[in-house]
Amino acid sequence: MIKMRLTALPDELQQEIERLKENHIILAVSKPEHNRNSKFFRLYADVKPKEPTNRQS
Repeated sequence: MIKMRLTALPDELQQEIERLKENHIILAVSKPEHNRNSKFFRLYADVKPKEPTNRQS
């Protein structure tokens, strides 16, 4: 399992979670929180890399 902290503008955070789903299994995602003295928000995600599916016989 990998614990990630993502920092971005609110609409970008959801886009990045969707991009992570391409190669990772999303185990948990926290609620976005506003960073102090910043226009950015942060959230935490627990992810697990997906196993490769293109195995050769």
